[in-house]
Amino acid sequence: MDLVELYLRQKETGIALANDTSCGVGYAPLSELERVVLQIEKKLNSNEIKSLHPEIGEDIKVMGTRRGDTVELTIACAFIDRYISSLHDYFDKKLHLASLVEHETKLTTHKQVMVTINAADDIAAESIYLTITGTSAESGDDGEVGRGNRVNGLITPYRSMNMEAAAGKTR
Repeated sequence: MDLVELYLRQKETGIALANDTSCGVGYAPLSELERVVLQIEKKLNSNEIKSLHPEIGEDIKVMGTRRGDTVELTIACAFIDRYISSLHDYFDKKLHLASLVEHETKLTTHKQVMVTINAADDIAAESIYLTITGTSAESGDDGEVGRGNRVNGLITPYRSMNMEAAAGKTR
């Protein structure tokens, strides 16, 4: 269908017309865990943290689970190689980041918080999440529009949601 023709018909009839459909699902308020996850992701991607810790890349994913009164945060955080001098330096900076996250969570929750950063790191094999760009794109993760692009920034498997993605990847 020609969109120009569609808009001309809409102008004539006064009836809103579309050549596509979309569906949205929302909920409120955010749970305490959802607020913690968003708070940490926003903090780690803030200008303040990026200037204090340039080794922290922009590709940061925060997964949170709550079991009773314990919150577990698993964070995938791309580190930028030019700001890391050695394997020891990487692990020192990773520990510092975990401490920063633990401190930041105290602003939102009184629950016990356990933080794991880059869980796949293997010190014995010297296999760590070290990148040139600070993103996972160089590893084949090209960030297609889809599951991770919820308007509120959260993937919430126990909440109502649909599979529609917000237009583009601008968030």
